[in-house]
Amino acid sequence: MGRNSSFVYYALFICIGILYPAYCSLVALQTPARKDDTLWLIYWVVFASFNIFEALTDVIFSWFPFYSGLKLIFLTWCSAPFTYNGAYYVYKIILEPLFRMYGGHVDVVLTQAVETAKNVAEQIPPYPK
Repeated sequence: MGRNSSFVYYALFICIGILYPAYCSLVALQTPARKDDTLWLIYWVVFASFNIFEALTDVIFSWFPFYSGLKLIFLTWCSAPFTYNGAYYVYKIILEPLFRMYGGHVDVVLTQAVETAKNVAEQIPPYPK
């Protein structure tokens, strides 16, 4: 989050980016339809990806005028209560193609990391009782 952001910005960010989508996700889980579950799962994937991207670029973008406002507009577009909202387009245009290209590589790295962690954990002596 931008370095010059105010309390009002943080309150709006939490409401627009987290509380409203979390509530809608809980409601979606209570319905038998899976379409709304997919809609909100896509939102959370986009939200997480956006936050990772922002963590890497915050030092640069936080100096842009109106960055905080533009971010709130982006999150509003992504969490808008209709099927083809911003999160859907970000997912379909950017994230899904990236996952199709690199998802297999990520799976291999994660599998190796889990195996390495298991091997390290096996080397730790048990805690005496």
